[in-house]
Amino acid sequence: MERSFFSTIIGVFWPPYAPVITDDELYSGSTWWGATCVLNVIPIAAVLHHAVIYYQRCMLQPFSYGYEVNWGVVYRWATHDAALPWAILLAIGVFRLGLRISHIKLAVAPVFISFLPISLWVWDIFFLNRPICRYLHDGKFVLWQGCPLRGRHLYVFGACIYVAFLIYLIQQRAKQRSLE
Repeated sequence: MERSFFSTIIGVFWPPYAPVITDDELYSGSTWWGATCVLNVIPIAAVLHHAVIYYQRCMLQPFSYGYEVNWGVVYRWATHDAALPWAILLAIGVFRLGLRISHIKLAVAPVFISFLPISLWVWDIFFLNRPICRYLHDGKFVLWQGCPLRGRHLYVFGACIYVAFLIYLIQQRAKQRSLE
């Protein structure tokens, strides 16, 4: 079944519309799959940077002083942070694996949207004086008395959203199979 460009884009950003319900769509090498893998570089790089390489630091913090961002800061980040190249390599590997093992697509479909909050937390918004780092990091935003928002809260939130989307997709796939 040929999908329109619009429905492909919607499927990339909203997993319930991802073309992963039928076996035919799972086995196809669609534009959706490529776009999904490309977008997943963002949360993969964020998690690698924040949880592994530069523990508990936002994307540009190790490469700049203060909140200002200029091309020199971006250059230092691009040449010294291994998170982005590793994320790209992982996304390429997952893309190729997904072309051979169809269920990888089902598992990867909800990654981008589920981990968008932690991606924003780590990446912040370049060239806008990093408002997330400025106003939310370092205990500046308190969820409830004595509990400031931390990265771990966003990891747990993302994992919960991921599991909810995955359960939904698996149920829809089972329902589709029972109709066939």
